[in-house]
Amino acid sequence: MGGKKMRKGITPIVSIIILLLITIGLAASAYTFLSGFLGGYTRGSVMIVDSYCQGMTTTTIKLRNAGTEEMSLGDCNSVFSGADKDCGSLTVSRTDGQPMSNAKFSGASIKPQQLTTFTDTCASGTESRTCTYRIVGSGLGAITATVNCG
Repeated sequence: MGGKKMRKGITPIVSIIILLLITIGLAASAYTFLSGFLGGYTRGSVMIVDSYCQGMTTTTIKLRNAGTEEMSLGDCNSVFSGADKDCGSLTVSRTDGQPMSNAKFSGASIKPQQLTTFTDTCASGTESRTCTYRIVGSGLGAITATVNCG
């Protein structure tokens, strides 16, 4: 009986389809991992839009929620300089040697890409003072604002 051999195996089209499915599965797995991993860094990020002294006594810092989730805001008064104060989703500390006084945010929360205003009494009377604040969200890193008042 003849010299005809039958070759068995998968056709080139089937092999290409299998390779495409494997590639799509790996890409989907990588996306799922990276979006969860990087999402933790951008979830609670804030950025300073502006900072200035208002009325020669009040520090005003305008912040933008650069993250992807709404952030709760709360009372920030602290009797100790340099002490971290949890103000909802943000941690604020005054690092210039003075405690925060009348510190507050303009609202109970801040939606993604929206602005809020943080105010604190920096100087009283006619004294001149430089006030420095350190603000930390749940994302990566801290931001610092220095305001000259008086």
